[in-house]
Amino acid sequence: MNTRFVLIVASLWLAVLFGVMDNPTWLLQENWPIIFIAFASAAVANATAVGGGFIFLPLFSFAYSLSAAEALKLALATQAFGMSSGALGWSKKVIDFHFLKLGAGAGVLGMFIGTFLFTPPGHLIHNIFGYASIVVSLALFIEMIYIRKTDKTVFDEPNHSLVEFCIWALLGGLITAWTSIGIGEVVALWLLFRAKQSIVKSVATGVAVLAICSISGLLFHIYEGGIVWEYLIFTAPGVLLGGRAGALLGKRMAGVKKQQEPHIHNDNKGFGLKLFVALVIFADGIVVIFNQ
Repeated sequence: MNTRFVLIVASLWLAVLFGVMDNPTWLLQENWPIIFIAFASAAVANATAVGGGFIFLPLFSFAYSLSAAEALKLALATQAFGMSSGALGWSKKVIDFHFLKLGAGAGVLGMFIGTFLFTPPGHLIHNIFGYASIVVSLALFIEMIYIRKTDKTVFDEPNHSLVEFCIWALLGGLITAWTSIGIGEVVALWLLFRAKQSIVKSVATGVAVLAICSISGLLFHIYEGGIVWEYLIFTAPGVLLGGRAGALLGKRMAGVKKQQEPHIHNDNKGFGLKLFVALVIFADGIVVIFNQ
């Protein structure tokens, strides 16, 4: 990771913490562990396109006793920083900008609908998150099985329609508005299975779409209010650094080296990490569902 980037993030964070926040010393003493949790979550999220909400929503709901709505707003706001950092960390060569524009447009529309027009009651957020987590974990298992069984570097002809993609992206944005996870993995899996893209392009584009949707979520919830800024001031620097580390990890997992074409990938690298993430997300869902 670029040392200059680390110094810029650290300097801006300290300037905001001590220049804007009340009782910065007390906040630092109470909340400093969140930075490291945020770093690890963002690294995993940006390497897999899942999104850090699978850690942040249950963490802030159960460990920090925030309401489900507050935890959701904080998770989306945090992802806006982390996924943006990760998206910028992926090379332009490995992001499909055609699908990025379509996916982001449909996903943001889904986010808008889920935030302002069709919002579930607060007491249902945990249940929706739990079941969505189980579905996402199963999707990751399917992705891993598919990639392990596929030893081709050139995929079959794509079999898809752009309308279909937009519908799935809209649904992914809707679910993300309710749970903070969904759109990244929806886009990544659709590109992998239907558009026959490489795992590298699929994950990178999923990360970029999730970044844009998370930024829209941040803006929507700034307008609505309810973001717990005392925690965001600690999650933001952690995910900014973790997001960049996750992009590097994702490229290394896929076997991509500098100047290498994005269609080349190594199926075995990163299998253990993806399996671990899938198991954690599945356990997340079960725990959240049965701890209402």
